[in-house]
Amino acid sequence: MCLALRMATIRKTAATAPVSASAGTKKSSAVSISSIKNADSGLKTKFDAKNQTLTLSGTAKGKETRDPYNPGATSDYEKIEEFGGTISFDFDHEKMPKFDTSAGYTEKNKWYFAHGAEVGTKKGQTAKQVADALVAKMSGPYKATVTSNADGSATIAIARR
Repeated sequence: MCLALRMATIRKTAATAPVSASAGTKKSSAVSISSIKNADSGLKTKFDAKNQTLTLSGTAKGKETRDPYNPGATSDYEKIEEFGGTISFDFDHEKMPKFDTSAGYTEKNKWYFAHGAEVGTKKGQTAKQVADALVAKMSGPYKATVTSNADGSATIAIARR
């Protein structure tokens, strides 16, 4: 009998509230990023609270498996656990309206999932490829841009259209 266990290792990066525009400065259309979750051990995330940007660096390892009783072993076992292989973030959650949930959570969930992006990573993907995949998952009145950096990292910035 084959028993497969699934576990996710998630590292959370704390995001702060967006910086408000002061009088006399141009109001930014930047959208705040929150709840960054990176479960791919090959990728590193860096959140810039001032500019509300997310920078990804490294090469994705994708979903990994191991024997939960002997993590260092290299042969196949009947009992395995899968971990890693995802990255996600939420955006604009401070703008969530108050929903009447007396008839259920359908509308609230619809809004919540429309304001987040999550992708599964594959072994060998570059930071730019993962960032492009995250941006492709976004919908609604948002425009996201991915900027390639000289060091191989990729920066995601989100703005309202």
